[in-house]
Amino acid sequence: MTLAKGLSGGVMPIVRTLHARRLERRLREGPAAAHLHLRRQSLACAAALAALDVLVEDDLAAMRVHAAPSCSRGAREIAARYTDAIAEVPV
Repeated sequence: MTLAKGLSGGVMPIVRTLHARRLERRLREGPAAAHLHLRRQSLACAAALAALDVLVEDDLAAMRVHAAPSCSRGAREIAARYTDAIAEVPV
């Protein structure tokens, strides 16, 4: 299973691969081996940790709850102007 999130605006994505230990050798020797050089990149990890700090310290989850109605209203207004390009606005 691969888990990924662009925590810093997508500039430094953080990715984690979860797999059974018995697959370790196959992953290192197979076609996926070319991508293993990306693991444990200190810059990406530092960026992810900094992004998580901001998320928690600035309580961005709570801000989303307050901003959502305004964003949704704005998205619906834009969709109403461009009905030929926008089929629906998710709730």
